[in-house]
Amino acid sequence: MNWTARPIVHKAEKRIAVYFEKNADLIARIKQINGARWSQQKVLWHIPDTLENRERFNIPPPCPLFPLS
Repeated sequence: MNWTARPIVHKAEKRIAVYFEKNADLIARIKQINGARWSQQKVLWHIPDTLENRERFNIPPPCPLFPLS
């Protein structure tokens, strides 16, 4: 499974962008994450930027000076 994930801001919301080649299994898996959405504008899947999702995708927690909302 080849994917990458990084924090982004999409439509003024803190989100995590998840990039991967089109794959039906991965699409089905990401759709199971609460709040997952497809962005036709950015051509990527994105999920809420939460500590749980950061752990899921091995993204370090935010800096204490810039906490999650």
